[in-house]
Amino acid sequence: MKYAITSYILFLYIVTLFSCSKVNTLDTTAPSLYIVTPLQNDTLSTKEIAIQFKVTDNEELASETLSILDEQNNILYTETKSIYGTSYSYTNSIEIGGTNQTKRLNIKIDCSDKASNTTTNTISFLVKI
Repeated sequence: MKYAITSYILFLYIVTLFSCSKVNTLDTTAPSLYIVTPLQNDTLSTKEIAIQFKVTDNEELASETLSILDEQNNILYTETKSIYGTSYSYTNSIEIGGTNQTKRLNIKIDCSDKASNTTTNTISFLVKI
């Protein structure tokens, strides 16, 4: 009887252990990333940059990093967020200070899923800052 109870407890422990650790080693598909605004080569006449993008994944999303860079790749703004689920939409307006000159800026977005597959998308646009 003692052996049966010990075996049952061991069985429950093993089942719980394997059911809680969902690691999909077969997921080799990177997330899909679509930047809605701004568009490549847009010219913006405001210091407030409206940014919108959408990302989807076949399994589970993990994080996104958004950076705004100047022509020399200096970071003007950056943020990283944890994201969950298979679909994520981002909408934000970010104000970039400056000297009222028109400059070329880049938005770089990195998105990754739980299996560490990563997609990077960069667009370039003009803005009066």
